[in-house]
Amino acid sequence: MALGAQEAIAMREKQTAMKRAKPILSVFLFLSVKVAWGYQDGPYTYTVTHGEAIITDFDSAYAGNLVVTNSLDSYPVTAIGEGAFLGCDGLQRVYFLGNPPQVGWDVFS
Repeated sequence: MALGAQEAIAMREKQTAMKRAKPILSVFLFLSVKVAWGYQDGPYTYTVTHGEAIITDFDSAYAGNLVVTNSLDSYPVTAIGEGAFLGCDGLQRVYFLGNPPQVGWDVFS
């Protein structure tokens, strides 16, 4: 093979590798954003650790009584993170069904 043909083959191989890498990179970036910001289910924002949901934020526009859910998108809620209900001035009463989850510091401050 001439040197030009080898360079052309190498260039095609690089292009093919780049086409394969782009979807993988896109999936990685999507997952990174999902982990950094948490998942959303109704008024809840939460993260998942070891198959368990931790509530990290709540819609501050919510008003009235709230029964905290036992699960979010099929993950059991096991904890409410620090400051999760911060600024939720419209909440009047908060109820837990069954065993209440572990509650962080200043959850309702």
